[in-house]
Amino acid sequence: MSNYGKMKTKETTLTHSIDLTVRFSELDPLGMVWHGNYARYLEDAREAWGRHYGLGYMDMYNHGFAAPLYDLQLHYRGRATLNDRLRVTITYCDAAEGRLVFRYQITNAQTGELVLTAESLQLFITLEGVFWPAAPDFYLEWKKSHGLC
Repeated sequence: MSNYGKMKTKETTLTHSIDLTVRFSELDPLGMVWHGNYARYLEDAREAWGRHYGLGYMDMYNHGFAAPLYDLQLHYRGRATLNDRLRVTITYCDAAEGRLVFRYQITNAQTGELVLTAESLQLFITLEGVFWPAAPDFYLEWKKSHGLC
């Protein structure tokens, strides 16, 4: 169990990983992955997780909702360089109301070195852009189908 701000969350077993290779265009002048690219790596993992567990962006859209990023916390633990194979692991953390909380870990897939840890918070809005503080019905059904309610 962790606190995301003042909100209590519980880590689940709903985890997914993707592997990627660091490309030249992702490096900074020092030859390390430019810090802004880590957010893209996390989003790639989030999209893969959504497809795997049936809670992707189009699933939300088809129910009349979107879940934009509200907060993202990154903690740099190591470095990645050209051609490094990275494993990005995302874990869903159960939270109250209509919140999506994810915990991430990026490791060097070859050495096991921890490169980055992160946590994100997404909030539901209607497709008209209205904030929806309660959990939408489709999200409650999804949680029930995964034994979370």
